[in-house]
Amino acid sequence: MSPQREHLRGGPSGPGALPALEAVPGLATALASTGVAVLVAPPGTGKTTGIPPALASRKPRPEGRTTVVVPRRIAARAAAGRMASLAGEDVGQRYGYTVRDDSRTGPLTEVELVTPGLLLRRLQADPGLEGVATVVLDEFHERSVDQDLLLALLLDSRSALRDDLELLVMSATLDVGPVSALLGEAAGAGSAAPVIEVESPLHPVETHWRPGSVHAPIASRVSEVVVEALGSCDGDILAFLPGRGEIAATVRELAPRLGKSVELLELHGSTPPRQQDAVLSPGPGTPRRVVLATAIAETSITVPRVSVVVDSGLRRYQAFHAGSGLPSLRTSAVSLATADQRRGRAGRTAAGDCFRLWSRRDEELMRSHDPPEIAGAELSSLLLATTTWGAGDPAELSWLDPPPPEAVEHATALLFELGALDDRGRPTSRGREMARFGFHPRMAAVALAATGRGSGDPAATDPTGADPDAVELAARTLAVLDDPPGGTTDLAEAVLARSGARSGAQRGRSTSRWRRRMRHLVGPSSDREPPSGRAGTGEEDLLGRIVLAGFADRLARRRPRRSGTYLLRHGGEVSLPRHARTGALADSEWLVVIDLDSRRDDPRGGIIHMALGLDSATVGELLADAGSTGQVDTEVEHGWSPTDGTVSTVTVRRLGALTVSEERRRSAPPEAVA
Repeated sequence: MSPQREHLRGGPSGPGALPALEAVPGLATALASTGVAVLVAPPGTGKTTGIPPALASRKPRPEGRTTVVVPRRIAARAAAGRMASLAGEDVGQRYGYTVRDDSRTGPLTEVELVTPGLLLRRLQADPGLEGVATVVLDEFHERSVDQDLLLALLLDSRSALRDDLELLVMSATLDVGPVSALLGEAAGAGSAAPVIEVESPLHPVETHWRPGSVHAPIASRVSEVVVEALGSCDGDILAFLPGRGEIAATVRELAPRLGKSVELLELHGSTPPRQQDAVLSPGPGTPRRVVLATAIAETSITVPRVSVVVDSGLRRYQAFHAGSGLPSLRTSAVSLATADQRRGRAGRTAAGDCFRLWSRRDEELMRSHDPPEIAGAELSSLLLATTTWGAGDPAELSWLDPPPPEAVEHATALLFELGALDDRGRPTSRGREMARFGFHPRMAAVALAATGRGSGDPAATDPTGADPDAVELAARTLAVLDDPPGGTTDLAEAVLARSGARSGAQRGRSTSRWRRRMRHLVGPSSDREPPSGRAGTGEEDLLGRIVLAGFADRLARRRPRRSGTYLLRHGGEVSLPRHARTGALADSEWLVVIDLDSRRDDPRGGIIHMALGLDSATVGELLADAGSTGQVDTEVEHGWSPTDGTVSTVTVRRLGALTVSEERRRSAPPEAVA
């Protein structure tokens, strides 16, 4: 199924120029006739800030808002601000945004910028998306799990409920064939969705290869090349690094080497709004700048005045981490498509330069595109979303790349363990509650345990009656799980460090975000000052109960006569690191293992990175619950002693690979042996 393609050549990009607007007439025609379309245009041509307002103001236009989905919160805020600025308005009038914990929209809003996760939650609550006329999926080449899931659910909604819902997919480097075919097939168009490609000539960019030493820290290598570029090139410099940690390290290395005539700035997902504005809207008289940025500056956001790019060649992506059972961020080399996008940022307004921290030979071996996140991600959030949507099997939906069966199987087992699915794979009331939270299911289970919701206890159905201490502990625990600290193996110690003044600035902001989220779940009755000081025994017991709600499958028991070594419930053997073999954790017979570094020879075991010690009462509650649901196996063994003629009986209770109790009796009746 070959797509109908329209090639347009826009004018050169430059300050204030929006070459992508050349595509508006063709897009309006395609959406009016088929309801679906694909737009491909280079970065910086006005896709995000120009196309949605133009579609929202076309005559005639469908009744309802245009919802634009961008990958990151910072991009949503920045794009809404840019649209409003071009229109001479304040954000929240015709152009607004909604992200987690922040919204600026109003009754006049025509275009709303949101993130994939936020629209997923809206779609779950309102599958027909009442009041929305057009959904624009921007920067779709990133292919996050949430983006792929959102497209699948939107296509299903369009098929069953909203055949008038317009869908536009936009990207700079997308392989358009598969997505065009999927859109056309799902829309019943009889052919692939129309594809409109806008070409906007970039100014020439000279590429310089600087491979350097592979043993040198990336912060040092980037700093060296930035200093070189400052001396040999003109204009502002945009340096791409994989994450916030590398940016901070580069700031420490680079700041002492820059004079007062150069301003050093950061741009990443946690950059405060005022600092974002300084990067994106430099005032008159602003000195030359070096902007250290993550992938957010590749396409979602355009940093002005840039004529030099320094590319570390690294990216950070989300993948399943078997050690924690949670999604984790990993670092890898970028693809050619990503490298070319970054390079293009140097040639938007004038000729520029791009410094690549790899060799030409390395470039010949680079993959053409980054693989979709769904190929290697942990999919319990996706599976919970599809089952609560009504799809018993994800295969019932239309996917660009279907979820791998083994990942679906793993996710099913975890959701059953968490009580989110029943034994037929259907969502429970607890699972539906977890899906509404928008957290990873393990983290949602921790939050539920603190609020009492989803417990099945009629007395706990009112979240405003939640224990404030439990809510506070859950907020700090979720902050630790979301942003694990270094330097400690004891979860209780890490959670304590998140209280009050003991938090650092960055971790303090993270903890505050989770407090706001928990308070949103339980209402104002939990609004209280967080406790400070050493956690008491009662607080540690409470921490154990709420953590077990999300990690009961990670229960471990100490091996007899083997200090620091534990057997996991699923059979793997794990060990405390040497520095943690004395103290509270080493004294605990029972642990819940939050994170571990798996061994290559036995991926079920490894070295514990973070764990929580449990008391016998907390474990007893878990075992009682497991026994009531048939998870504890009981084996009875009989033996006869020829010496004295007695019969012995051994009753063993096991939870997975763990022996939880062993009872021996002698002189059983002879018929027990028969």
